[in-house]
Amino acid sequence: MNKLHLSTIIILTIIGLSSCSNVEKLIKSNDFEAKYKAAVKYYEEESYSRATQLFENLSLYYRGKDYAEDIAWYYGQCLIKARDYYSAGMQFRNFARHFPYSDRAEEANYLSAYCKYIDSPDYYLDQTGTKEAIAEFEQFAERYPNSTH
Repeated sequence: MNKLHLSTIIILTIIGLSSCSNVEKLIKSNDFEAKYKAAVKYYEEESYSRATQLFENLSLYYRGKDYAEDIAWYYGQCLIKARDYYSAGMQFRNFARHFPYSDRAEEANYLSAYCKYIDSPDYYLDQTGTKEAIAEFEQFAERYPNSTH
């Protein structure tokens, strides 16, 4: 539970520190196409905190629509590149569950397990997270026996 609170605090701090008027205007805007283009632009410029804000906002609007898969993927990529492994793992797990026939489903399943592995605590701490990571890697290996991962 502490990791969840810490992740939330970190995300809110990053959002608060990196907020700029342009991103705030886009978030409040109803021009979802402009939001999507700006979010992709921020992602390509490696401004992951700004892109994360926009992709999170867009994911609510585009649920079940045209860009839903791409938005979910970009959102997970932003989180992992911002080193928020807990949230990224959840996002990739959700991606694999909502888009099981996607070309990126295998990669999402792997990244979900990888994020759990990265987020595992040191050996002298509670190893529940480590056991969950091992279980996810085992499920991944069973589901994709010929994977390059």
